Amino acid sequence: MTKKSESILLQLRIIIAIILSICIFQCRSFADENKNIVALSDYLKNLRLLEAVQQTIAKQPDILLDEWQVKVNEGLWQIQRGTFNTTVSATASDVLTHTPLTRSARASNSTSESVSRVTGYTVDISKEFRSGVELTPDITMSSTEDLATNVHTTNFATVTFAIKIPLLRERGRAANAADETSAKILTESSRYDLNYTTSQSILTTVNEYWNTVAAMDNLEIAEKAESRAKYMLEQTKILVDAGEQPASDINKLAANLHGKTSSRINKTQELFEARQTLGLAMGLRFDEIVATPLPSEPLLDVDDADLNKIPIAQGLIDIGLERRADLIALKKEQESTNVLMVGAQKNLKPQLDFDLDVGYIGLTEDVRRQRNTRQYASAINSREAGLNFTAMFSLEWPVMNDFRRGTYLRRRALNERAIIDTNNLTRQIVSNIVVAMSDVIQSAAELKKAHESVLVYQTAVQKERLKLKLGESTIIDLIDVDDRLTTAMETEVSARLSYAKALVQLRFETGTILSPDLKNISVSMKELTTVPSAN
Repeated sequence: MTKKSESILLQLRIIIAIILSICIFQCRSFADENKNIVALSDYLKNLRLLEAVQQTIAKQPDILLDEWQVKVNEGLWQIQRGTFNTTVSATASDVLTHTPLTRSARASNSTSESVSRVTGYTVDISKEFRSGVELTPDITMSSTEDLATNVHTTNFATVTFAIKIPLLRERGRAANAADETSAKILTESSRYDLNYTTSQSILTTVNEYWNTVAAMDNLEIAEKAESRAKYMLEQTKILVDAGEQPASDINKLAANLHGKTSSRINKTQELFEARQTLGLAMGLRFDEIVATPLPSEPLLDVDDADLNKIPIAQGLIDIGLERRADLIALKKEQESTNVLMVGAQKNLKPQLDFDLDVGYIGLTEDVRRQRNTRQYASAINSREAGLNFTAMFSLEWPVMNDFRRGTYLRRRALNERAIIDTNNLTRQIVSNIVVAMSDVIQSAAELKKAHESVLVYQTAVQKERLKLKLGESTIIDLIDVDDRLTTAMETEVSARLSYAKALVQLRFETGTILSPDLKNISVSMKELTTVPSAN
């Protein structure tokens, strides 16, 4: 071998060694990472149902968006209230004026200019009442001084009290304060929407929680089935080696084991997907969803004492129609649209207002120059002249009135739509409550039968194993009965899941997941795992 070939071979060996080192390092890193993931998963098998619900209330984006909408409506209500706020305005002025005199005036006054200073203060209050009446009291005070001679001061005070009374349009609270009343009702409606959205989110989280628990149970069933299949295969190999069973049984049991392993792998993926869905329902961040904790509570058993407390169908319907937050919110919206419709109807009338102004002008004069509060007060208190009086009727008659007629038609249509929505939701609630009530009863019965089926098949498997040892049965018969046991156990898990979901669904349909108190949103296990009561 030439030196050149040896050099190339040495380089190849070095490259191969580097590649192998990198691969070993990566494999160790991957293994360590997998160990960390498994350890994290084991550590987080502690999620309780109420903890999941509390996380949902605190983090679910749908709830946060509805909280934002409540704040928006509260701001709108405050804006509408501002229309009837009292407004106080004040001005102060000081004007100094130098006016040149004519030649003749200069000769008689021995000065070339006239100097005057006018100081004024104005205070007025404006208040519009929800009845449509407007009050505007006003006080204006001014003092004029002749600075050229410095011997004459004139103080004026004008006091006015004005009132405007609508006689047709915008008269009364229903016509003039409709927007404010509507905004207030919509704010209340949005709070009930928040309550309903919270109930929906809790329902979703509870269902996903139970789905995850069921996925854990199904995975455990698959693992036990795989263990039983592996044990049967190992025991059969021993018997085949001892010549007590035919070798063909090994192939059947090996195929059975492969099927059970495939099922276990599938159940593992189902559990992973259920955890992700639970994390989404809880409103976890994207980096928290992967490590969603595993539930720690088992699926529910049938509580006959609790089921006996279920009110009659009409009782549950009455509860639902009284407490369903979405129905209350729709009724509030209907009330809001009705307020706007009535206001628009009343404002179809022409504008006819009566304006009345009453007041007086006070005057004082002084040859001395003085600049203090007393000079203004003296003018207010010095009412030597009579009262000023102004009375006026003003009429505005829109010929076509298309704007207000169109406003009324639109608001009437919105009110009619709100009525239709309310009636439609009412009939849906009634139907859903009846279905949910039936589902609780039927799922409880199904669960009892499914549990009895598991007990029977467990006994059947034990008997089939004994018959196989006695030569009275075949390995195919044992595999078949064992498969039936696995199916029965999965059916029981499905029945438990249906029962747990049916309970919380009945709570949701009757509006009894959350307390009707809108200020304190709280929930307990009772509202999630028992039937609603008539009390």
